[in-house]
This record gives sequence, structure tokens and C-alpha cells, in this order.
Amino acid sequence: MQTQPASEAFAAVYAAGRPQVVWTTLVADLETPVSAMLKLAEGRPNSFLFESVEGGAVRGRYSLIGLKPDLIWRCRRGKAEINRRARTDSAAFEPVVGDALQSLRRLVAECRIEAPAGLPPMAAGLFGYLGYDMVRLMERLPDENPDVLGVPEAVLLRPTVVAIFDNVDDVVTVVTPAWSTPGVNARAAYNQACERLADVVADFDRTLPLRRDTDGDIAELPEPTSNMTRAQYHAMVAKAKEYIFAGDIFQVVPSQRFKVPFRRPPFALYRSLRRLNPSPFLFFLDFDGFAVVGSSPEILVRLRDGRVEHFRLPEGVGREAVLALHESRDGALWIALDNARLFRLQGGRISEHTPIGAPRDWKVRGMFEAEDGLVFLVAAGGLARLEGRRLVPLHPDGPKVRYPHMAYRDAHGALWICDLRGLVRLQRGR
Repeated sequence: MQTQPASEAFAAVYAAGRPQVVWTTLVADLETPVSAMLKLAEGRPNSFLFESVEGGAVRGRYSLIGLKPDLIWRCRRGKAEINRRARTDSAAFEPVVGDALQSLRRLVAECRIEAPAGLPPMAAGLFGYLGYDMVRLMERLPDENPDVLGVPEAVLLRPTVVAIFDNVDDVVTVVTPAWSTPGVNARAAYNQACERLADVVADFDRTLPLRRDTDGDIAELPEPTSNMTRAQYHAMVAKAKEYIFAGDIFQVVPSQRFKVPFRRPPFALYRSLRRLNPSPFLFFLDFDGFAVVGSSPEILVRLRDGRVEHFRLPEGVGREAVLALHESRDGALWIALDNARLFRLQGGRISEHTPIGAPRDWKVRGMFEAEDGLVFLVAAGGLARLEGRRLVPLHPDGPKVRYPHMAYRDAHGALWICDLRGLVRLQRGR
């Protein structure tokens, strides 16, 4: 096993008291992130897999596995706790005095490592999740919902080993951080880092146990149960519509929580999700007592090298107002601008779909998608169907559809549209 940097270069940085990383590179043409996760971390709490799968046969460049954290930070009911002995005692949390966000800022600064040129940017750091309720540390919001799950609002791990798959070069880089520790000299610290790498490299050579995963267990699952009745959910929707009519809000996402017994390992659920819904940002985090599994189509904001990056519309579009947004079933985001141009954002790539020949005053005020995948546009001029880059008007003199939020095409070809005023039925232009 060849490691970098050399021991002499490591010793110089260590003597200066700066944190650094030690790494080795393996050929990965016969390994996948899923098989590696099963070999390296299955059954170990406080491990994770971040994977990029953009389509059934298209992969993102990087996927990474993290395990064996030496530090865990979490926030529960607005109070921060930290475990600096996570390798030997996963329950050794101690309360942090003071503001939780300030505690997190200090920890981020403490864990910052300057990665050498050529290493992927996610070679070391803090990994985990920040839940929605963390917003309550930033602004005053009502907090009347019962805490049914009882999980922390945030958990962040500092792994001692990160394995990064590069799907372009077909290599996996195994990285371990090294911190300047009182009483430990540079040679001992370097040897410890190499031992951590050697352990993981040896695990890569393990043989996976024979498995035969089928969908039979999932097919036998009972119907999921909700945390509210149908009548309660309808009442919530009716109240939201009242707020919209009153002008207090313009958009709301009513939600309910479904639950179903699942007796298989959490990673089996992740594997099913990645088959059913591959995306550029898949994640599996296995904590002590619960797991977080998900699939996300977009990354909208990224902070790198002190710079905030966000996805912009193509040059020449200008600073036009956004009139309408719609997320389609495949996770794409449709964006309608005030200058009558239409764009589609998916997987970090944006493409223009402005209808050819559409008048400039035909400004989209709403969008929706029927169950058969067709996209419909609502403008002051009426309702139209989008076919590629062609606009097909549907009964321009017919009923005006305002702010549609649901559409369904029945077996007879009729289009049923639900808007703020009620239900509209369109069939053969009537």
C-alpha cells in the first residue's frame, strides 16, 4: 500500500500544529459504492453513504463512504451536545454551554483541513444532516407540533476514514485525517493514520456474503398509516385555501406522515430507493438507533472555497422576475420568467423550453402536469399544452383556469383541472 504524503512531509506539517490528511488510492473498476458500503460499514452505527446516480445508466462523478467517527455533534431541543470519545464510547455526549449555532461555527472552524491539490473536496470534514427545526435557532416560529420521532434536529459526524469513489477515473481514494495531538509525536501519528488506511484496504478485499434480495418482502408490506384522518387533512387544505384567498400566503405544502413496519436492514430500503428513483444526490446515514434515507434531484446552493455558488439562468436572460415554478414528476424544476421565456432545471443543467412562435405577452402564470406527463401552461391568453417547443392552445375562449394545482386525464381523454375556484373539465375544446 502506497500512502501520501511521505513521512517527512507529514512530519513538517505536524510540527507546525496544522491538521492534514493521509491517503492511498485503489483501482475501483470491480467495486461499487454499494458493495463497498456492505463490506466497510454494514452494521456499524454512525456511518454514511453519499452516492450520485443521475439515471439508470448515468452516474455522477463522486460517491463517498464515511465511518468510524472520532467526534459527533448533535442538537436536541435547541441545545448542542458533543461526543469527543465517539471511537470508544458512542454515548459519551456532554452538553455544550451557550448558543447551539455558535457551537457549530466553532466546530466547523476546528475541523477545517486544507486538502492537497488533486484530492476531491469532500476528503474530510463534518457530515450529517440539519433538520427543518434548526430554523427555530435562526428566527422565532411557533413550535406546537408534537415530537413523535424524538430524533435530534441535527447530527454531524467527523469520520476518521472517508472512501471517495471517482466514477470517471475508476479509482477509490481512501482518506484519513490526522490531528496534532499533545503527547503523540509525528512518527506515531503517521503510523496510526497508515494503520487506519490499512484496515479499510483489507476490508475492501473481503468477500460479500451470498445474498438473494427480492421484492417479495416489500410486496407483503401492510398499507401505510397516516398521522391524521382524511377529514383532518381535508380541513387543513381548506384552511390553507382560506389563507390564500385572504392574501396572507401564496403557497403552502400541507403534509402528513405515513409509517409502515419495515423489518429489513435500513440499507435494504436505501438499495430499493436507488433502484426506483436514481438521482444525482442519494444519501444513507446510519446513526445509533435510527437511519436517514433519501434521494434528491438538485443541488441549488453550494459553498466552496469561501464562495457561494448557485445555478444561474443562461447568459442574456437578464434579471427577469420569476412568474411561476413547477416541479415535475421526474424532479425537474420548470421556471417561467416575466419575459415569456421558459426554462427547465435538472441535475444542475438548465435548458430553454420557450415555445416557438409564442407571443411575447403570453406570460405563463401557472404550470401543472397531467398524470400522463404532459405539461400544461396557464397564461392570460388561456390554457395551452406544451409539446416539445410547440404551444398547442386549448380552447382559448373557454374557462379561465387560475392557479391550478392538480390535473388528471381520465380514460375518455377528458382533462380535469382543479384550481382555486373548483373543478374544470376540458374535453374536445369544451
